[in-house]
Amino acid sequence: MNKRKHIFIAAVVAMMVVGCSEPEPVYVTKPNPYNEEAKLEFLSENTSTVNAEKQEVCFDFKSNMDCFDIKVDRDWCSAKVVDNNKVVVEVEKNQYNNNRMATITIVAGIYDNITAPQTLTVYQGRGEIDLPKVGDLYGTGVVYWVSSAAADAGFRVVSLKRAYGMPAQWSMVTQFMGMKDTKFGSKNVEKIDNLENFPAFNYCATMAENKGQGWYLPAVNEWSDILVLYNGGLTPTKGLPTAAEMAKRTEFESFLAANGGDPFNAFVYSSNGDSYWTSTEIDDVEAYYIGVYKNNTTGGNKTSVKRGVRCIQHFDLR
Repeated sequence: MNKRKHIFIAAVVAMMVVGCSEPEPVYVTKPNPYNEEAKLEFLSENTSTVNAEKQEVCFDFKSNMDCFDIKVDRDWCSAKVVDNNKVVVEVEKNQYNNNRMATITIVAGIYDNITAPQTLTVYQGRGEIDLPKVGDLYGTGVVYWVSSAAADAGFRVVSLKRAYGMPAQWSMVTQFMGMKDTKFGSKNVEKIDNLENFPAFNYCATMAENKGQGWYLPAVNEWSDILVLYNGGLTPTKGLPTAAEMAKRTEFESFLAANGGDPFNAFVYSSNGDSYWTSTEIDDVEAYYIGVYKNNTTGGNKTSVKRGVRCIQHFDLR
């Protein structure tokens, strides 16, 4: 009897233990696209050509992902993924006289499960440039050169103000700097590491009335273009100016005065009239300067304070 009782009690205890234990967890596998290899396929051409106006263009694709990384290499172009099946690209109006291209790079997926980068290309046609005219006021300068050609589209202005009657040495040190460029003064100034030793250049870089925004000392050939403006569009003759040239110069001097500018030729320091430094160097001792009265190009000692400084600014619209 005792043996049966013990068996019964043991059975009841076993049932109680089983009844109180935690149930086994059940795991449900949910669909997860990231368990699949990431795929991205464009359904249309991966290039598009648009006109110069602001517009949108779409590239259709299919992918098993809903996570994308997209990059654009030009600030006039933006791109985004819409509805997980198209890339919408928006381009700004092209205001420059050149064709341009933007590349969009896109990958689908996340972490280490991503597609190889795919590229889309947008070509945009050239726009119409709203160029000023030679002789127009532009900021604190006068436009003296304009080009609408695709290769060098842009314009340049010469400052209304000048440095004259003050120490304006080309350089305070006797040293050859390799500033031999005759076409672009901006390339010459790049060779200077300490502007304080080069007062004429420093004036252009820091002149208060222009806040130093991209102004620089003109090279020899740039001065040739400025003198065409000074001559009222007439190419200056070498030597004494003609009566027609003098009339145009007088007209231009009046224009400068009326707009708060300084004269081109107010004081006569030599038989050439007022003279201005160019940024083009000859050797360790001399640099070129321009005599505006006779349109003379001459070499002068870099430390001379007899030369004036007139600055220019270039606006590149390519």
